[in-house]
Amino acid sequence: MVEYATRTLNMTGVWWIPDSYENRMMGTLTRKPNRGCELKLVDDSFDFNWDMSAGIIVGLNSDQKPITLIDCKYAGHAGTTGSGNVHSFGHWIQSKCALVGYLFENDSDLEIIDLYLGYAGLDEYVMEKYHTYDMTKDIDGNYHIEEVTFDIPKYEIARIGVTGVELYVSFSLDKELRLRHKLHLSFSAGNSYRSEGDDLRLIDVILPEFLGTLMGHHSFITALTSRIGNAPVEIFDGYNRKMSWNGDPDFLGRLVWGSKDRLDLWPFILPAWAKNYEAVAKLCRAYIKILADGNDGFLEINNLVHIFFGLEAYYKAKCKRKRGSLAKALNYAICQIRSRFQNVEKYIAAVESIDMNSLSHARQVLVHANEGDPDYALVYHQLIFITRCVLLMEMEYPVSAVEKDTSHWELWHFLADRRKRKEANS
Repeated sequence: MVEYATRTLNMTGVWWIPDSYENRMMGTLTRKPNRGCELKLVDDSFDFNWDMSAGIIVGLNSDQKPITLIDCKYAGHAGTTGSGNVHSFGHWIQSKCALVGYLFENDSDLEIIDLYLGYAGLDEYVMEKYHTYDMTKDIDGNYHIEEVTFDIPKYEIARIGVTGVELYVSFSLDKELRLRHKLHLSFSAGNSYRSEGDDLRLIDVILPEFLGTLMGHHSFITALTSRIGNAPVEIFDGYNRKMSWNGDPDFLGRLVWGSKDRLDLWPFILPAWAKNYEAVAKLCRAYIKILADGNDGFLEINNLVHIFFGLEAYYKAKCKRKRGSLAKALNYAICQIRSRFQNVEKYIAAVESIDMNSLSHARQVLVHANEGDPDYALVYHQLIFITRCVLLMEMEYPVSAVEKDTSHWELWHFLADRRKRKEANS
C-alpha cells in the first residue's frame, strides 16, 4: 500500500470574514509542500477591504462544503493582464490550518478535543491479532466476511501530559477485511488542540519520529480528522512535506526493536520519548534516514557525518553545554550505556570493544578533510550500536525487554560487511 503525505487540497468557492458575508470574494484554497495552506482571492481592483489581515476566514466551496481557515495572514498580491488588456488582481492569504467540514464564526467557538491521526506504516506495525471474524462460502464458491468482532476496538496506549493516546481501529469489508489504525488523541476540556506550538509539534514531529524510530522508515501524517458535533472534519495542518511509504515487503526484517505486538510497552516508552525527544531530535533524524535509505543508507558515507553531529547535539542537550567535542559526546554516551545496561552482557561486551580512536579519526576525515583511510565498516558497526542504545535510553525502554527485543540486530551486520568487501574490491 502506497501512502503519501502530500494530501491534496484544491477548493474553489466564496470566502469572507465572520459577520461580513456581504463582502465575500471568490477564491481558491490550495496546500503546497513546505508552505501550508494558501488562499488566492480574486478581485477586480487593487483594493482589499479585509484590513489586509484576518484571524479567521470562512467559506463555502463549489459543493457547499463549509471551510474554516485559522490564523490567517495577508501575504501579498499579484496582477495579471489577459486578452483585451483586462486586468485581474489576486490577493494571497496564508493560513496555518484549514478545517474542511465545519464553519466557525469566531475564535471562541473553536474547540477541538479529539484528533484521529493516520500515520504511514502504522497499519503494518500493529499486529492484527485482536479481531475474529466469520467467513461464509456462497453457492459460487466465493468467500464472504459476515461479522467482525474486536477484542480491543480502542486500546489506550499512552498519556502525554494531559493528552490521552489510544489506538483506534476501523475496518471495511469488500472482497477482504481491511483494517485501518489511527492514533486517537483526546485533549482535556479547556485545553483543546491548537495548530501551533507543542500541539502541532506533537502530531507533526514527535509521534511520526517515534514510529519512524521503531519501524526504521520515515513516517508521516496520512490522515488527520476530528468530529465537531456530528460533523466529520478533515484538518490540513502543519507543513505538507513530500514523503511516501510503499509498504516495504521486508518490513518485518526492518523493525529496529520491539516486535509488532509490543504495544504493551507504549504506555511507558511513548511518554518518555515525548519528554526526552528534543535531546535526540538530530540523532533520531539522521538514524531514520540511514534506515529509510536501505542498503544505500549504510553505504553513503555522508550519512555518518549527521550521526556524529547528532551525538554531539545529544551531549550538549543532556549536559547543558553550548559546545562539545565528539570525544566528550562519545564518553558521555558510553558511560550512560554502561550504567543503563550493566546487566545486559551483550551490550557491555559491545561497549568494551568500541574503538574511540577510529571514530574520532573518521570524523576528522569526513568533516575536516584530514588525510586517512578509516575503516568505515567498523565505524558503522560502532556508531549504529551507540545510536540505538541512546535512543533506547531516552525512550526508557525496559531493560528487562531489551535483549529479547533487539536479538535481531546481528542481521544488520551484513551491510557493514558488504561495504568492507566493496572497498576491498575497488
